Amino acid sequence: MPHSPEEYARIRTIFLDRKEWYTIEEGARLLARTPEWFDQCRLEPEHGSRVAWRELAHQAMEQYSIRYIEDALGEDAARVLPALLRTVDVVLRLPQAYVLRFSEIARHKGWKLEDLVAWYMAGEMGSPDTYASMEHEHPGIVEALTFPALMQS
Repeated sequence: MPHSPEEYARIRTIFLDRKEWYTIEEGARLLARTPEWFDQCRLEPEHGSRVAWRELAHQAMEQYSIRYIEDALGEDAARVLPALLRTVDVVLRLPQAYVLRFSEIARHKGWKLEDLVAWYMAGEMGSPDTYASMEHEHPGIVEALTFPALMQS
């Protein structure tokens, strides 16, 4: 995804200028979506016309990769994202056919390969019950894998 100053500014507003509640219109504007789209995609419709910060952040994390959000936040990412959610460089040895196929899917979506792999991996994490046992050995993993759900709105 190419860098967009407007998108970076919206992401920075969501994560750095947090408010407890937003209107549907504010949430839609910050995600560059229509209010109708945002209202239909809501996870917590029981709040009526109000949207909690954690829901807005969740929608932003569905729309943008963690790497893109981290890039938009710059040095502030360390302050607002859980440490274990921050990106790291990794070298993997994979079958060439897998890399070619994932590269084609990423190209079709307009994504970087690393963003597609991270998106796919996020879908395979399971529920907090499946990784909560790792918390003792890796403090902060539950917070990172459930962010922003466990954050206070």
